[in-house]
Amino acid sequence: NKAKQTRQSQATGVVDLLQGSTGLLYVMPLYIKDRYDGAIVAVFNLEKLLRYLIPDHYENIYFTISDN
Repeated sequence: NKAKQTRQSQATGVVDLLQGSTGLLYVMPLYIKDRYDGAIVAVFNLEKLLRYLIPDHYENIYFTISDN
């Protein structure tokens, strides 16, 4: 994956989560003495994340999420 190749943390595009919603993953590669040793992956549910970031009193906000 790109995080492993570049040795830098990366966010994925939108993915389908097992719970039935959509989300994104943030992947941080782990290297120990220049040897790849795995990754830490954070999973974000997009609906919950956006609901937290944009409170209900902002009713007329429109935006687009793009992965390019």
